[in-house]
Amino acid sequence: IARQSAITRFPGPTSRGAVSISGKDVLTRVANEKAKAPAFSEGKLVADIDDSVTSFSVTSGTGSEYPESGFVRIGDEVMSYTRTGDDFSVLRAQWNTPASSHSAGDRVQWCLHFDSRRADQIVYTLLHDYAGIPDESLDVAGWEKEVDTDQHNTNLYTALITEPTSVEELLSECCEQMYFSLWVDERESIVRLRTVRAPTDEDTIYELDDDQHLVADSVNAKDEAGQLITAVVVNFA
Repeated sequence: IARQSAITRFPGPTSRGAVSISGKDVLTRVANEKAKAPAFSEGKLVADIDDSVTSFSVTSGTGSEYPESGFVRIGDEVMSYTRTGDDFSVLRAQWNTPASSHSAGDRVQWCLHFDSRRADQIVYTLLHDYAGIPDESLDVAGWEKEVDTDQHNTNLYTALITEPTSVEELLSECCEQMYFSLWVDERESIVRLRTVRAPTDEDTIYELDDDQHLVADSVNAKDEAGQLITAVVVNFA
C-alpha cells in the first residue's frame, strides 16, 4: 500500500554521508503557525471615531481585502458593516460588545462568521480555505453523510471568530463541542470525519481478540485515577 507524506525535514548529509527524511500526513498543515482563521487584516482607521459614528474609512487600498459585508472588530468592539471601496458603513456594538471610541491607526480586523452551518461545512472552511488542504485530500462526501442523517449530528452551529486563531486550536474545539473526530486514512490518503455515534448497518464492525490481534505481553491494563469522571456539567442554550 502506497502512503503519501509531506516532507517536513530533510537534514544532512552528515560527515558520514547520512541523510534523513521526516514526513507527516496532510493534517500537518493544520499545525502550521501560518494556518490561522480569519486571516490577519491590514486595514487601519484613517481618523479617530467616537462611540456613535456609523461610518469610517481604512487606509487607502486596503478596503479590497474585506468582503462587501460582514463583521469587523476594532479593539474590543464588533461591528457589522457594508463596504464601498475603503469606506465602511457600520452598525455598532454587535455580539454583546460595547461601543467605544477608537483612534486613527487602530487595526480593523475582519471576523470569520459561521451562520447556522453544519459541522462538516465548518471543517471544510478551516481545512481547505485556511490550512490550504486541497479538495482531493478531503472526504467531503463522506463528511456530509456523517452529519446529514437522522442518526448522526444534524446540529447547526453559529460562531464569530474575531481575531486570527490557530486552525489547530479551532478544530480541537470543534471536535470537542460538535462530537466528531478527524484522521487521515493512510490507505486512501484522505481526511476522514466520524461523528460520535452508535454504529449503523452500513458500518463494518471489527472484533478484536487476544489470539489474533494482540501480541503476547504487549498490552497492560491499569487504573488512571486522574481520568475518572467525577462530575458532569450540561449546558443548555
